[in-house]
Amino acid sequence: MVLSNILDIINPPPLKPHDQQTPSSGGGTSSSSDNNTNKDKQDEPCLTCLATSSAVMIFGGAYLSSGLVFATNDNKPLPGVTPQWRSIVRGGGAFLIGLGVYRGISAVSLAISQYNKSKESDITNSP
Repeated sequence: MVLSNILDIINPPPLKPHDQQTPSSGGGTSSSSDNNTNKDKQDEPCLTCLATSSAVMIFGGAYLSSGLVFATNDNKPLPGVTPQWRSIVRGGGAFLIGLGVYRGISAVSLAISQYNKSKESDITNSP
C-alpha cells in the first residue's frame, strides 16, 4: 500500500546529508557559504510577488466588500443570505483591502531600498 506524501509537502522532512549535494560541485557536499547564500536568497523578499499579492488582495477585497458577490441578474435577493452573512463577507473584503494596502506599502519600501542600493553601487563603481 502506497502512503500519501501530502504531509511531506506541507511539512518537509529535514535534509539528509546526501540531499545537500549540488550537481555543480562534482558530487561533493556543498560548502557552508553556498548554503548560506541559498538560504539568504530564499529569505529575501520578492518585489513582483509583493506587488502581485497586493493587487490580488485589493481587487479581491473590493469585489467582496462591494456586495457583487450577492448580486443576481434579476435583482432578487439570494435565498438564505442573511444580513449578518453579508456584513461578514463585506468585513472580510475590507480586511483584505487593508492587507493589500499593507503589502503594497511593503512593496514600495522594498522598491525604494533596491533603488537606493543600485544608486549606491553606481556611485561606488563610477570612476
